[in-house]
Amino acid sequence: MTRPIRALIDTYALEKNLSLLRAKSGNRFLWGVVKANAYGHGLIGLLPTFDNWVDGLALLDPKEGVDIRKAGWAKAVLLIEGIFAASDIEMADEYGFINDCSLHLVDRLCQKEGYGYVAKQQKRQ
Repeated sequence: MTRPIRALIDTYALEKNLSLLRAKSGNRFLWGVVKANAYGHGLIGLLPTFDNWVDGLALLDPKEGVDIRKAGWAKAVLLIEGIFAASDIEMADEYGFINDCSLHLVDRLCQKEGYGYVAKQQKRQ
């Protein structure tokens, strides 16, 4: 049973808050952390607002990244929990996501899934 709860995003307030963050951050790269479909409020509808103020969006789910790319988001996308399956690696590569995980973990996953090594092994001198 669904509850009769409704949340509205005040885009004016969001714009004002993002503009203040942008002013305080100067030229630093500014991420909008909008995991879980903008916390259930609908990320796609907020893309124009974020596009005006942030340099990239940080997400948990690679599928959300695909959705925003298909909706026209061209700026950076960071997967803040990294990848969990070989298909995530392929998706991240195809859609140009940044992964917050070490190459060592990627290699372990790829070996487990039978893909071989991704990271180049560096010899210590």
